[in-house]
Amino acid sequence: MKIFIPTIGSQGDVQPFIALAQGLNQAGHKVILGSHPVMKSLVESYGITFKPIGPDIDLAKEVAAIRRQAGNAAIGLIQGMRFGFKMLECSHDDILAQCRKADLVVVPAAIAAGKNEAELLDLPYLSVTFMPWAIPWDDPD
Repeated sequence: MKIFIPTIGSQGDVQPFIALAQGLNQAGHKVILGSHPVMKSLVESYGITFKPIGPDIDLAKEVAAIRRQAGNAAIGLIQGMRFGFKMLECSHDDILAQCRKADLVVVPAAIAAGKNEAELLDLPYLSVTFMPWAIPWDDPD
């Protein structure tokens, strides 16, 4: 199966999808991971096929600069989110092009990159989130 995983964001946003792509490749699927061009060497260093999507920026650095310049935490948060959504919008054509070649799209739940494109093409998609496993609180009473 040809699987496309589009994800934008920081290295911390991309890294878990690298591990998922490795597992899917080992299971016999052909996986392409798409992200900002700045992530190319990171993704390929793990043996994963990479396709650039969106502008060649380090989103984490850009958002951090926006938040610093805002001078107000709430305003900085809102401006950073707007910037992130703009980068997602700028990635649409690249994501759509890769979705056209896929049988399945794995959508990062946090940003939903690829969801609209998969729906537009009537492709199946799977929304994925990574949450640490926690041991339930053990109350002795």
